[in-house]
Amino acid sequence: LSVIVPATARPPEPVALTVLTAPPRQVVAREAFTLAVQAVDGNGAATPSFAGAVTVRIKSGGAATALVGTTTISASGGVATFSDLKLSPVGTYTLEATATGLTAVTTGAIDVAAAAQQLLFTSRPLPSVAAGAPLGEIVVEAQDAQGNLATQFTGPVTLTPQGPSGATFAPGGVATVNAVGGVATFTGLALRTAGSYTLKATAGGDVPPTIGPAFGRPGMYGRVQVA
Repeated sequence: LSVIVPATARPPEPVALTVLTAPPRQVVAREAFTLAVQAVDGNGAATPSFAGAVTVRIKSGGAATALVGTTTISASGGVATFSDLKLSPVGTYTLEATATGLTAVTTGAIDVAAAAQQLLFTSRPLPSVAAGAPLGEIVVEAQDAQGNLATQFTGPVTLTPQGPSGATFAPGGVATVNAVGGVATFTGLALRTAGSYTLKATAGGDVPPTIGPAFGRPGMYGRVQVA
Protein backbone atom coordinates (compact mmCIF):
# COMPACT_ATOMS: atom_id res chain seq x y z
CA LEU A 1 0.00 0.00 0.00
CA SER A 2 1.37 3.36 -0.98
CA VAL A 3 0.15 6.82 -0.16
CA ILE A 4 0.74 9.75 -2.50
CA VAL A 5 0.96 13.07 -0.74
CA PRO A 6 0.34 16.00 -3.12
CA ALA A 7 3.13 18.54 -3.20
CA THR A 8 2.34 21.98 -1.88
CA ALA A 9 3.67 24.77 -4.03
CA ARG A 10 5.55 27.39 -2.09
CA PRO A 11 4.90 31.03 -3.00
CA PRO A 12 7.79 32.66 -4.82
CA GLU A 13 10.33 34.36 -2.60
CA PRO A 14 10.87 38.08 -3.13
CA VAL A 15 14.44 39.03 -4.00
CA ALA A 16 14.22 42.61 -5.24
CA LEU A 17 12.16 45.77 -5.45
CA THR A 18 11.07 47.33 -8.72
CA VAL A 19 9.31 50.60 -9.54
CA LEU A 20 5.61 49.99 -10.17
CA THR A 21 4.44 53.62 -10.40
CA ALA A 22 7.23 56.05 -11.19
CA PRO A 23 7.20 59.58 -9.79
CA PRO A 24 6.58 62.39 -12.29
CA ARG A 25 9.57 63.52 -14.33
CA GLN A 26 8.85 67.07 -13.15
CA VAL A 27 7.32 68.16 -9.83
CA VAL A 28 6.88 71.44 -8.02
CA ALA A 29 8.85 72.05 -4.83
CA ARG A 30 6.89 71.06 -1.71
CA GLU A 31 3.97 69.62 -3.69
CA ALA A 32 3.06 65.97 -3.03
CA PHE A 33 3.66 63.19 -5.56
CA THR A 34 3.31 59.39 -5.55
CA LEU A 35 5.82 56.56 -5.86
CA ALA A 36 4.88 52.86 -5.75
CA VAL A 37 7.36 49.96 -5.62
CA GLN A 38 6.73 46.23 -5.85
CA ALA A 39 8.55 43.18 -4.53
CA VAL A 40 9.44 40.64 -7.24
CA ASP A 41 11.04 37.19 -7.41
CA GLY A 42 14.11 36.16 -9.36
CA ASN A 43 12.07 36.02 -12.58
CA GLY A 44 10.65 39.50 -12.12
CA ALA A 45 7.21 38.20 -11.13
CA ALA A 46 5.21 39.92 -8.42
CA THR A 47 5.31 38.43 -4.92
CA PRO A 48 2.05 39.47 -3.27
CA SER A 49 2.97 37.66 -0.05
CA PHE A 50 5.60 40.27 0.77
CA ALA A 51 4.47 42.55 3.61
CA GLY A 52 7.77 43.90 4.88
CA ALA A 53 8.73 47.50 5.56
CA VAL A 54 9.95 49.57 2.61
CA THR A 55 11.86 52.83 2.99
CA VAL A 56 12.42 55.52 0.37
CA ARG A 57 15.26 58.03 0.62
CA ILE A 58 17.34 60.46 -1.43
CA LYS A 59 19.78 58.61 -3.68
CA SER A 60 21.29 61.64 -5.43
CA GLY A 61 20.72 65.35 -5.83
CA GLY A 62 20.63 66.65 -2.28
CA ALA A 63 20.68 66.04 1.44
CA ALA A 64 18.39 63.54 3.15
CA THR A 65 16.29 66.44 4.42
CA ALA A 66 15.28 67.32 0.83
CA LEU A 67 12.66 64.54 1.00
CA VAL A 68 9.71 64.81 3.37
CA GLY A 69 6.51 62.83 3.84
CA THR A 70 5.87 59.26 4.96
CA THR A 71 9.10 57.55 3.91
CA THR A 72 8.66 54.09 5.54
CA ILE A 73 5.54 51.96 5.09
CA SER A 74 4.62 48.26 5.13
CA ALA A 75 3.89 46.66 1.78
CA SER A 76 0.38 45.37 1.10
CA GLY A 77 -0.01 42.62 -1.48
CA GLY A 78 3.67 43.04 -2.25
CA VAL A 79 3.29 46.75 -3.09
CA ALA A 80 4.38 49.81 -1.11
CA THR A 81 2.74 53.06 -2.20
CA PHE A 82 4.11 56.39 -0.99
CA SER A 83 1.49 59.06 -1.68
CA ASP A 84 2.68 62.15 0.19
CA LEU A 85 6.32 62.56 -0.82
CA LYS A 86 7.63 66.11 -1.32
CA LEU A 87 10.98 67.42 -2.53
CA SER A 88 12.72 70.76 -2.10
CA PRO A 89 14.70 72.85 -2.92
CA VAL A 90 14.83 73.22 -6.70
CA GLY A 91 17.13 70.66 -8.33
CA THR A 92 17.32 67.20 -9.89
CA TYR A 93 16.98 64.14 -7.67
CA THR A 94 16.77 60.37 -7.73
CA LEU A 95 15.14 58.30 -4.98
CA GLU A 96 16.04 54.83 -3.71
CA ALA A 97 13.59 52.32 -2.21
CA THR A 98 15.02 49.68 0.14
CA ALA A 99 13.76 46.70 2.13
CA THR A 100 15.67 44.25 4.32
CA GLY A 101 16.94 41.29 2.29
CA LEU A 102 15.86 42.69 -1.06
CA THR A 103 17.83 44.42 -3.79
CA ALA A 104 17.07 48.14 -3.75
CA VAL A 105 15.66 50.06 -6.72
CA THR A 106 16.43 53.62 -7.86
CA THR A 107 13.96 55.89 -9.63
CA GLY A 108 14.63 57.92 -12.73
CA ALA A 109 15.58 61.58 -12.40
CA ILE A 110 13.02 63.96 -10.88
CA ASP A 111 13.29 67.65 -11.76
CA VAL A 112 11.99 69.90 -8.99
CA ALA A 113 10.78 73.31 -10.17
CA ALA A 114 10.19 76.46 -8.15
CA ALA A 115 6.88 76.85 -6.35
CA ALA A 116 4.96 80.05 -7.03
CA GLN A 117 5.09 82.29 -3.95
CA GLN A 118 4.48 85.76 -5.32
CA LEU A 119 2.96 87.61 -8.27
CA LEU A 120 4.58 90.55 -10.02
CA PHE A 121 3.43 92.89 -12.76
CA THR A 122 6.10 92.79 -15.44
CA SER A 123 4.26 94.77 -18.14
CA ARG A 124 2.25 97.79 -17.05
CA PRO A 125 -1.10 98.96 -18.39
CA LEU A 126 -1.16 102.25 -20.26
CA PRO A 127 -0.76 105.00 -17.65
CA SER A 128 -3.68 107.07 -18.96
CA VAL A 129 -6.63 106.05 -21.10
CA ALA A 130 -10.17 107.17 -21.88
CA ALA A 131 -13.06 105.39 -20.21
CA GLY A 132 -13.84 102.22 -22.15
CA ALA A 133 -10.52 102.25 -24.04
CA PRO A 134 -8.24 99.18 -23.91
CA LEU A 135 -5.58 99.24 -21.21
CA GLY A 136 -3.02 97.52 -23.42
CA GLU A 137 -1.23 94.27 -22.72
CA ILE A 138 -0.76 93.48 -19.02
CA VAL A 139 1.61 90.70 -17.94
CA VAL A 140 1.81 89.11 -14.50
CA GLU A 141 4.51 86.60 -13.53
CA ALA A 142 4.36 83.92 -10.83
CA GLN A 143 7.73 83.74 -9.08
CA ASP A 144 9.37 81.86 -6.24
CA ALA A 145 10.67 83.55 -3.10
CA GLN A 146 14.00 84.29 -4.81
CA GLY A 147 12.40 86.01 -7.79
CA ASN A 148 12.81 83.08 -10.20
CA LEU A 149 10.02 82.49 -12.69
CA ALA A 150 7.85 79.59 -11.46
CA THR A 151 7.63 77.88 -14.84
CA GLN A 152 5.49 74.98 -13.58
CA PHE A 153 2.71 77.32 -12.44
CA THR A 154 -0.26 77.05 -14.81
CA GLY A 155 -3.10 78.10 -12.52
CA PRO A 156 -5.62 80.88 -13.11
CA VAL A 157 -4.65 84.50 -12.43
CA THR A 158 -7.36 87.12 -11.99
CA LEU A 159 -7.13 90.91 -12.31
CA THR A 160 -9.56 93.14 -10.43
CA PRO A 161 -9.62 96.97 -10.48
CA GLN A 162 -9.11 98.85 -7.21
CA GLY A 163 -10.50 102.39 -7.40
CA PRO A 164 -13.85 104.20 -7.39
CA SER A 165 -16.67 102.42 -5.59
CA GLY A 166 -18.08 99.57 -7.66
CA ALA A 167 -15.22 99.65 -10.15
CA THR A 168 -15.44 96.93 -12.78
CA PHE A 169 -13.94 96.13 -16.15
CA ALA A 170 -15.98 96.93 -19.23
CA PRO A 171 -17.82 93.97 -20.84
CA GLY A 172 -15.86 91.91 -23.37
CA GLY A 173 -12.54 91.68 -21.58
CA VAL A 174 -11.21 88.48 -19.98
CA ALA A 175 -10.04 89.18 -16.44
CA THR A 176 -9.03 85.59 -15.58
CA VAL A 177 -6.49 83.64 -17.64
CA ASN A 178 -4.44 80.53 -17.02
CA ALA A 179 -0.72 81.14 -16.73
CA VAL A 180 1.55 79.54 -19.33
CA GLY A 181 5.00 78.71 -18.02
CA GLY A 182 4.31 80.93 -15.02
CA VAL A 183 3.21 83.93 -17.12
CA ALA A 184 -0.34 85.31 -17.34
CA THR A 185 -1.02 87.73 -20.21
CA PHE A 186 -4.13 89.92 -20.35
CA THR A 187 -5.36 91.79 -23.42
CA GLY A 188 -8.55 93.66 -24.23
CA LEU A 189 -9.36 94.87 -20.71
CA ALA A 190 -10.94 98.31 -20.28
CA LEU A 191 -12.34 100.35 -17.39
CA ARG A 192 -15.74 101.89 -17.85
CA THR A 193 -15.60 104.70 -15.25
CA ALA A 194 -13.24 107.67 -14.93
CA GLY A 195 -10.93 107.67 -11.93
CA SER A 196 -7.56 106.58 -10.55
CA TYR A 197 -7.05 102.81 -10.33
CA THR A 198 -4.59 100.15 -9.33
CA LEU A 199 -4.96 96.58 -10.54
CA LYS A 200 -4.94 93.65 -8.14
CA ALA A 201 -3.65 90.25 -9.34
CA THR A 202 -4.66 87.10 -7.46
CA ALA A 203 -3.93 83.43 -8.06
CA GLY A 204 -5.52 81.67 -5.11
CA GLY A 205 -3.96 78.86 -3.11
CA ASP A 206 -0.79 79.82 -1.25
CA VAL A 207 0.17 82.60 -3.67
CA PRO A 208 -0.45 86.02 -2.10
CA PRO A 209 -2.09 88.70 -4.23
CA THR A 210 -0.21 91.73 -5.52
CA ILE A 211 -1.58 95.23 -6.01
CA GLY A 212 -0.04 97.59 -8.52
CA PRO A 213 3.20 99.14 -7.33
CA ALA A 214 3.49 97.11 -4.14
CA PHE A 215 5.38 94.28 -5.82
CA GLY A 216 6.09 95.71 -9.27
CA ARG A 217 9.56 95.93 -10.74
CA PRO A 218 10.86 99.52 -11.05
CA GLY A 219 8.62 101.33 -13.52
CA MET A 220 6.29 98.34 -13.87
CA TYR A 221 3.22 99.40 -11.94
CA GLY A 222 -0.39 98.27 -12.17
CA ARG A 223 -1.64 101.87 -11.83
CA VAL A 224 -3.76 103.59 -14.46
CA GLN A 225 -5.62 106.89 -14.76
CA VAL A 226 -8.94 106.73 -16.61
CA ALA A 227 -10.31 110.00 -17.93
